[in-house]
This record gives sequence, structure tokens and C-alpha cells, in this order.
Amino acid sequence: MGSLKEGAKATGEAWRDNYRTPAYIIDRVNAVFPDGWLDPCPENPLPGMDGLGMYSFQNRFINPPFSQYQAWVDHWLYQPGEQIWICHTNNSSGWFKQLMAEASGICLLFKRVIFIDPRTGEPCKNSSYGKSQSVIYVGERPERFIEEFSVLGYSFFTDFTNVTNFNNETKKKG
Repeated sequence: MGSLKEGAKATGEAWRDNYRTPAYIIDRVNAVFPDGWLDPCPENPLPGMDGLGMYSFQNRFINPPFSQYQAWVDHWLYQPGEQIWICHTNNSSGWFKQLMAEASGICLLFKRVIFIDPRTGEPCKNSSYGKSQSVIYVGERPERFIEEFSVLGYSFFTDFTNVTNFNNETKKKG
């Protein structure tokens, strides 16, 4: 596969950060957010659109650019509104630990996601080479998320009442 393993940051190929989420996942997002949602990092943003410069109270689905996970987590995670994130399952990274500390539901997908190549519109079998993905829900209504995503992977509530976060500090919810 060559440089596809390395992603946009390593190769300098910006299109690698624009893989589109497959329809079967978007269908589940639509079911969780039937009244609509914002995609702050769409495949083809409008001219001048900067997802990292936006603020919104609207529900969001976030498939962050692979090379910029930390920036997107830092910007969007603590804003109001429900959120569904799709990302690589990377337990050792700070950004993943941040997401997990705020999550109220998670789906560990049964299969690697075959994202859609933005140049061709076709599935790109190498888009998640060697990587497993998780779908993470942040919000007050995880039941609907669990119901919808359980067909795609191991889905469960994440009530981290007393957990040790990525800074080894105890976080107490509630």
C-alpha cells in the first residue's frame, strides 16, 4: 500500500484527510439525530469554511481529518450539544483518552471502516489499513446511540464516574 499507511501529515497529500464516511454509518447517525446535525469537517467545505473556527450548539457528527485529531478534539469536545465521533481506536493517544473521558457511549466496530476516496467516490480499501475504528457518543442520551450502533459493533455505556484520565488525575462526574 505504500504511503497510504502514513496519512496526510506524513505524505503531504491533503486529500487523504478528506475520506468520506460510508453511508451505513451516516444512516445510523441520522437515526440518532433525526432532527439534523452539523458536519464541521465535510468532504467538500464551502469556500472560507473553517471547521476549527466554528462554534455550534447543534448536534454534530465529526469525522476529523486523520492528521489533525488533537486539534479537532480540543476545539469541539467541550462545546455544548450532542456529538458522535468516528476515529481510529488509539488507546495510547491523548486525544482518544480525552474523548473517552467525556464519552457516554462507545461502539467498537466489528470491522474496519472502508472510507470513500474523495477523488473517485469509490470505497478505498486501504483508507484504514491496520487501524480499527470506534464511534464515540458524547451527550445526555446514549440509549438511542447504543440502540442504533449495536448492529455495527460492541456498543456500551461509558459511565466513568471515577476514572483516572490521561493526566492520571481522578475525574469525578456528577
